Amino acid sequence: VAFIGRLRKALSLIQLDLPSGQFGGVQASFGIAATTQLPAVADASLDLLMRYADRALYHAKALGRNQVQLWQPTLTDSSDA
Repeated sequence: VAFIGRLRKALSLIQLDLPSGQFGGVQASFGIAATTQLPAVADASLDLLMRYADRALYHAKALGRNQVQLWQPTLTDSSDA
């Protein structure tokens, strides 16, 4: 999580020279899920891990974007089970 936070901060330092002559910045949101967070069941898979990370990403965007969020069980809906 710390590495992704540093990556997000580094991206925010980038200034883009836009065709209009203006400058723009870069913002990024990240959702993270770890294999240690997967249920200890035989059907735990990469697909489930990706869904958890996706849920964390949408949570990051809902909090105002330009965020890093680690998946938590409270972010799971019934389709993640």
